[in-house]
Amino acid sequence: MRILVADDSNVIRQIVRGSAKVLGHETLEAATGQEAVRLLRAHHTSIVLAVLDWKMPRGGGLEILREMRSDERLSKIPVLMLVTRRDSEEVAKAMAEGATDCLAKPFSQQDLATRMHECLLNAA
Repeated sequence: MRILVADDSNVIRQIVRGSAKVLGHETLEAATGQEAVRLLRAHHTSIVLAVLDWKMPRGGGLEILREMRSDERLSKIPVLMLVTRRDSEEVAKAMAEGATDCLAKPFSQQDLATRMHECLLNAA
């Protein structure tokens, strides 16, 4: 199964890729919101989690999340939103739109893997 990671930072995508591998999953990677939505639609049957950056070119995480929650094929995929601060309005907005969890940057690889694992367990 696959985890979609949508972030415009190569470093963040690499960190998510490492955590996904530890959890036994491959990744699909997007650097823009537009690309993320395209990958979600093309591979929705194999994606078990989406890790979305709040702010990206051509559609940030919130826009992707809204698209996912309005599409029956994508609506059940859990979402871990990467935000700038844990106590920010971003968290409240993401959770209100249907994010499964939020993780504030910067984060450790261990924190990321733990949150990803929890999202996967909660979706099962």
